[in-house]
Amino acid sequence: MTGKQSPPTNRVLLYLSLEDQTVSDIQWRARKSGGPISREWLKKILKKLVSQNLAHMGQKGDALSFRLAVGPAVEAALDQARAAVQASA
Repeated sequence: MTGKQSPPTNRVLLYLSLEDQTVSDIQWRARKSGGPISREWLKKILKKLVSQNLAHMGQKGDALSFRLAVGPAVEAALDQARAAVQASA
């Protein structure tokens, strides 16, 4: 288990999908949902999620890409993130 995540980390986790997305793609999703976030802060959160094995990092062309990992720990983290985001709404 990865423990409780911060509110911005919960939101970023929910922006991920099973397909590779660049940082710009994820930042666009954040802006679209009303949660603007700086590129540097977003990269820091994404790397944290990778270190917790909740996401994978790769390359999409010349850009870094991120996608959601798969497994019980990821499902539990997603459930926690959804609940936390709903509770804060």
